[in-house]
Amino acid sequence: MHPLPVVVAALLLGHACYTDLRWRKVRNGAVVAACVFGVVLGVMGGWPGVLHTALGLAAGGTWWIAVALCGFGSGDAKLAMAVGALLGPVPALAGPAVGCVLCALAILPWAAVRRSLGRPWRGEEIPLAPWIAAGVVLASMWH
Repeated sequence: MHPLPVVVAALLLGHACYTDLRWRKVRNGAVVAACVFGVVLGVMGGWPGVLHTALGLAAGGTWWIAVALCGFGSGDAKLAMAVGALLGPVPALAGPAVGCVLCALAILPWAAVRRSLGRPWRGEEIPLAPWIAAGVVLASMWH
């Protein structure tokens, strides 16, 4: 794999982590720019590149089901699509999935402690971009 999409994905994930932690939003401008960049790189790679990018976008797009069913943020789904456009289908599918598992492993003990203190967790928003970024790194290392 060429290092350029990896660098762009790292910059995108870093930016998404910052904005999600700071404002609880993944900014559309960065995500759309990364998607366009991934598509351009895919087209430059010929048919194999186009196929890789299209599969990545489609794999990332499956996270819209999570938006509809369980409150996964739309910014997080767009982030998965951008990761797919840049890195392909495996990081786009496995990255957010691994990130959600990591998030659950961190949140469940925290929620249990809060409950034992008489202050139950009330479903506050959880910034998922840092967890998705960690999942993408782990999925990319595995792949």
